[in-house]
Amino acid sequence: MTSDSQTSSDTSENEITVPSPTSEMGDAFASKVVRKARLSGKHEYFIPNVEKLFVGDVILTRNKKNGVAASNIVEDYQKEIRKFASEHAYWCHAMVYVGHLHVVESVKKRFFDGLKFRNGSKISDLVDFTESHELLICRSKQLKSKFWDLRHKIGRYALADATILKRKYGTTRVLNELFAKNYRKEKLTEEVICSEYALEILARGGECMVEEYEKIGTEPDYCFFPADFSASEEFEKIPLPKMKLVGF
Repeated sequence: MTSDSQTSSDTSENEITVPSPTSEMGDAFASKVVRKARLSGKHEYFIPNVEKLFVGDVILTRNKKNGVAASNIVEDYQKEIRKFASEHAYWCHAMVYVGHLHVVESVKKRFFDGLKFRNGSKISDLVDFTESHELLICRSKQLKSKFWDLRHKIGRYALADATILKRKYGTTRVLNELFAKNYRKEKLTEEVICSEYALEILARGGECMVEEYEKIGTEPDYCFFPADFSASEEFEKIPLPKMKLVGF
């Protein structure tokens, strides 16, 4: 693996040949990716470059389709109200990488979790973001000294929280932010927005960004946005390139 930074204009795409997956993917998971590629009906199939990813990485996204209201609203709010620079306000969603091309995130859109339709915390397939989103890795510099131990804790915390607690999306949190009302910290146990959920996973699972996490609900005007990850000097920024799946 490498963590060398790349510029956002880097459009080079590696190839991964089936049935010879990278060691990071493993045989079983590679088979799942191949099945998805075959079912897509596409002649060319791309996935995020798994060799660039570490468990515990925060991944920021931006929907590449024009006219998507949610992304535009988040960008405008971060830029016009919270005064983030354009290059940071550009990123509108945050999630945490948990391995095998999967992420944990909190989403507003309802989905079926096997028992009922709901929104909120979930485990998602990062492959589904490949064509529709731009992806930026934010890699915590604090995790380098205790690399694997803390990253494994982050992964376990994220997976356990998403599968057991199944928290709702923080609609109340968003409304309170928009209308400057007080927000009770205990509500965090019930509902979460994407960026504060990612921040919680890092703080409680990996012991980093703890000070920022503790401000939520205790400082009236404090809210942690996707742009905060992009703007923070605590993170190394790495555009996530694609790799082409061949031979499927």
